[in-house]
Amino acid sequence: DTVYKLVAEDVEKSADAGKSALKDLYEYCVSHQDNFYDKQDSDKHQPSRGWLGVWEDECAVIPAVLSDILTKNGYEPKAIIRDWNQKGWLIKDKSGDNPKFTIGKERTRCYVIKADILSKLTDNRL
Repeated sequence: DTVYKLVAEDVEKSADAGKSALKDLYEYCVSHQDNFYDKQDSDKHQPSRGWLGVWEDECAVIPAVLSDILTKNGYEPKAIIRDWNQKGWLIKDKSGDNPKFTIGKERTRCYVIKADILSKLTDNRL
């Protein structure tokens, strides 16, 4: 039974790595919500490992953080990001680059997952 579950998970993961990676990222971000900068709570202290990004409607993740999360979950970050771009899951600015956000006292570019994509993911409609 356990072996079957593991094989089924591997098949699902490889069948749509982009969706699987997004699910893993979402679960990580939800479990680490306190590590996202909140401009409404500017007195909040920065976590010892730094901010993950900003999460309001969309989930904006700092590139190095995203790469680390994907790598630790067994994905190839460049391939996953390329897949997400092709599927239209990421928000881009007018120049086609990642948007900039103020995180603490710094402005930095982030990969931004569209809110409707996260909603579809959580409702199993993706």
